[in-house]
Amino acid sequence: MLGMSWCNSPVAAKAVDIFQKVLKKITSDPSKWPENVSQTTFEVNNREITHLLHSPAQILLGFKPTGATAIQRQEDIPPSEDRHFETVIEFLLRRYEIRREVLWRSDRQKDLKAQKNDVGVRRWTDAWIKKLKKHTQRIK
Repeated sequence: MLGMSWCNSPVAAKAVDIFQKVLKKITSDPSKWPENVSQTTFEVNNREITHLLHSPAQILLGFKPTGATAIQRQEDIPPSEDRHFETVIEFLLRRYEIRREVLWRSDRQKDLKAQKNDVGVRRWTDAWIKKLKKHTQRIK
């Protein structure tokens, strides 16, 4: 990924742009970029998306990964089958709630942008209502 990347898709272009910005922050020397791709990917996937309040990794996995983990031998006694089942259900419910919240925030953001750009629809803000009242008073 040296130099400039070309993408036809606006979504992919934005993703590539974010990736390149993070990569340049990690190292400004383009010859070292290939060595830092995995760290950059980790950083990009763990950044919080402002309007969603979650990172891409958290949306996909249901938790915030902290980095590479070492394989360790399990020394403690495994939980009972019932407790294991409860833990799995709790995890799935938490992951479902995160995705539901993210979808709601994403839809809300899309609606706000659509309202802002739609000429035929006007949001009734306090400032706009005051202007409307002044206008109707002038007509009378």
